[in-house]
Amino acid sequence: MSKVQFIERYQNLLMSIGVYISVPRLSRKLQKNLRWWRRAFGWFSKLGLPVVCHIDDLKDIIKWQFEFYLFHGKPTNGWIHKREKLRNKLVQLLRNNLPLLESSSVIDEKRAKSRVKFAIQRLGQLGFDKEATIIVDILLTQPWVLNPRKVCYDLALQGHQDLLVSTFT
Repeated sequence: MSKVQFIERYQNLLMSIGVYISVPRLSRKLQKNLRWWRRAFGWFSKLGLPVVCHIDDLKDIIKWQFEFYLFHGKPTNGWIHKREKLRNKLVQLLRNNLPLLESSSVIDEKRAKSRVKFAIQRLGQLGFDKEATIIVDILLTQPWVLNPRKVCYDLALQGHQDLLVSTFT
């Protein structure tokens, strides 16, 4: 198996648990954290999860996802709960600062722009979900607030192609 195939499989696993990252960025992260990566393989085997190399089709991805949720989906302190909590905070940050983008105060407007951009970048990794329409509205009305190419890529990666097509046609 080539390095690219391996990273694409790992990307599919991450996407199955709601973490969205491009193949080039994932490759850089893995190279940067090579020691962590070696430990992660040990972690896969300790948990009895299928190792990424052996995951060949959708059935294996679903099995891996199920086992991941079993281990990390604890109601109050599991990884899934913490991810959702962080995502909800980012959504609140986005929604609270949207009205301030057109503030009469330059300082408030700059602060709001920075916070909205930050929230959108992080939601690009954790999933836009229902907020995708809000983000497309920002993309159309105030494209200078964010990186349009990255946001379009993140929307497409998360499966919002129909929203993009209907918006730009």
